[in-house]
Amino acid sequence: CGTCRACRQAEQGSFPDIHRLADDAEHRDIPVDTIRSLIDGAFLTRFGRMRLVLIERVERLNRASGNALLKLLEEPPDSMQFLCTVEQVDRLLPTIRSRLQRLRLREPRPEEQAGWWRQTIGCDPEQAELLAFIDDPTLVDGSEPTFDWQAVTEAWVRLAEGRGTPLAPLAPWLTTPRPVLARWLLRLWPVVARRHAGLPVAGLPRALAPSVDRLAAAYGIEQWLAVHTRLIRFAREAGHPLHPELSVEHLALDLVDPRLPRRIETP
Repeated sequence: CGTCRACRQAEQGSFPDIHRLADDAEHRDIPVDTIRSLIDGAFLTRFGRMRLVLIERVERLNRASGNALLKLLEEPPDSMQFLCTVEQVDRLLPTIRSRLQRLRLREPRPEEQAGWWRQTIGCDPEQAELLAFIDDPTLVDGSEPTFDWQAVTEAWVRLAEGRGTPLAPLAPWLTTPRPVLARWLLRLWPVVARRHAGLPVAGLPRALAPSVDRLAAAYGIEQWLAVHTRLIRFAREAGHPLHPELSVEHLALDLVDPRLPRRIETP
């Protein structure tokens, strides 16, 4: 209803019967201490008849936090229900997967997402297109992206086109959290690859189209395949706390010419 005490608390994230472990771009895994806190609160007195635990991208569980959650899944308190989302099922721990019931949901098309933002939040068409393309669950309220997507994209364009020294345009990348940067670059890659191959691209924001066209013209098909491999490796390393600036600089040097590492390693 949106007006009663329970609804107001749920909207503020303080309703005691809803425990949400939200996706966190700053952390690669769900820490075991987070699960322990969840377990400690699971047996407290309920406000209503049921308690809901929402875990976003449950594949983020590492072995320690997964084993801790497994104990709660095997012996949950009365009237406790779990709702977990997963994007990469193959990364989900088998012991956790065996205790969950799978429900496949169709991902809404970009135009459907944009329409929802226009009708529900009142976003203008350009902002709705951008939010649908970014596809970040933390922006569901229609708020602005937490990073400068234009500057980050332009930096890649400058690297690909070879304008200036490789490290000159890196300031936007260095000020963007690496998991966020990796997610955005990987979001752009299939769109640019499709444009390079002459295939249609659905849901591409008009403000982003010029940059996508320039990127598509900057590399050949072999180079784009090498770019994808390099971006995946960067995404896997993005949660590592050591040498963040060196990691970004290494990525930039590789993207200037994606074939360069292979040429160096080949005798």
